[in-house]
Amino acid sequence: MTACSSTEESATTNEVPSPQPEEPSAKASISLNPSYFVKENLAKEITQESCTLSDGTKSSCYVITIKPDPQEHQMGPWCPTNEKDGKEKGGIWFRSGEVYDVDGAFIAGLADFYSDSAWKLVNDDGSIRVTNTQEAFEAAAKPDVDPRYNNYCVEGRPEWVTINAKTYVIPVTPVYQTTPTDLGRDGIGVAFNGVNFDPPAPLNAILAAHTIAPLDDNGGHINPHTGYHYHAATGQTKEIAQTDNHAPMIGYALDGFAIYAQLDKDQQEPTGLDDSRGHSDSTRGYHYHAGAPGSNQIIQSFRGLTASLGTETSNDSKAPGPDNRPPRRGPDFAAAAQKLGVSESQLREALGSPENSPPQPGQRPPKPDLAAAAQKLGVTEQQLAEALGRPPNPPGR
Repeated sequence: MTACSSTEESATTNEVPSPQPEEPSAKASISLNPSYFVKENLAKEITQESCTLSDGTKSSCYVITIKPDPQEHQMGPWCPTNEKDGKEKGGIWFRSGEVYDVDGAFIAGLADFYSDSAWKLVNDDGSIRVTNTQEAFEAAAKPDVDPRYNNYCVEGRPEWVTINAKTYVIPVTPVYQTTPTDLGRDGIGVAFNGVNFDPPAPLNAILAAHTIAPLDDNGGHINPHTGYHYHAATGQTKEIAQTDNHAPMIGYALDGFAIYAQLDKDQQEPTGLDDSRGHSDSTRGYHYHAGAPGSNQIIQSFRGLTASLGTETSNDSKAPGPDNRPPRRGPDFAAAAQKLGVSESQLREALGSPENSPPQPGQRPPKPDLAAAAQKLGVTEQQLAEALGRPPNPPGR
């Protein structure tokens, strides 16, 4: 693994969207610009397709399929391997809004850092316990950490990522809503290099097991199922500079509203941000500003409607089953996989529903063991059930 600082300067441009008059009632905003995405990271051309917004209305969306690794910078490092290692051998960690270099001394001092003597990641010979196999990483990175890997520095390596690409469905024209909605599990947005911005890292689960899962200097680390992703915006990716004093644009949220850096050209944070970390101006309309790198929060909620492509069932699939009841509609595996941050093949394998063995017309799809599938995927049964659009325990069972 090499040093985590970018090998190139962050790409910038002097482009700025054409000014629009502010419309407070509609919270007008600029539309997504596909040309901003780094072409080398696209798995295929960006397309515009019909989609369904989260309120059920039909709309038009960009479908953006991205390769799993960034082209702008190298990934890692994350965990030092010896208490004498310098900061160039590790990434960063955060607490109470502050960012800390994860060098060997930082790992050795975690008991004092957290005022908890149970922290002991350093062996007697000075080596640091690091998840250096894929099996160890997956066991330590689960929401319920395998007790064998308590007191470990948790590090996923790029060669262990199994997904080939990730697809984002983003409204062409964002639709503002007065009431914010929760971020969910399927990411909050995407940087121009295609790496997804993720919701806050689950600090309670990580720290409860006396583990630490550092970010690299770019603000990212690896998840067993979703691959490399950012929990912090640290200025290491492509930015779209603004012609005024405003902070540069760094990506888009899944609801289509643009995300800008935390600070403007004078290193000042904007005032008047709402609870989602957004506000509106006459040039950019409604938009978000990323949180400080040490805040574990890029944006706090969605102010726009998110979208999905969805699938239509054939007429045959709507035929009544042997008991003269309408058959259960099969789940949208692609949409569910996107929500859970796994590949469709991983989801189908966990549920025992191979893609080449769909139910016959008029048959009801087999009922999967959600508890077992959730354990395989490293998610909770409730999260899996919600992604599939069904209750974890059907009524009457």
